[in-house]
Amino acid sequence: NYNRNIINKYRTYFMSFENAMSLADIKPKKAVLRASKDIAMYFEKDMKKFYKSQRFIKKFDDGSIEFSINYTQPLEVLPFIKRWLPELELLSPNSLKRILLKELEESLSKINM
Repeated sequence: NYNRNIINKYRTYFMSFENAMSLADIKPKKAVLRASKDIAMYFEKDMKKFYKSQRFIKKFDDGSIEFSINYTQPLEVLPFIKRWLPELELLSPNSLKRILLKELEESLSKINM
């Protein structure tokens, strides 16, 4: 008795969502990241992906790796990026970089020495 259009909409969503923070009605954006040589092995072309949308871009001479992931909101990817800091660099988009920087500055301001 469910409306077929609604069921089809969510069927598509469940086939493509990245994690519990993925939003159904938002067009995904792409984040480009660079993993240092120290963690590059986890992001190699044929390694298990952390995200369905994760795409290997290239490996650099210094052993670092560039890859991309899609997201619908910052909360979907920022915890992942923070977990790998400082070995993971967010290259783009700048809008996500600004949010990450703001959150890191707020965290650092709470440290009492």
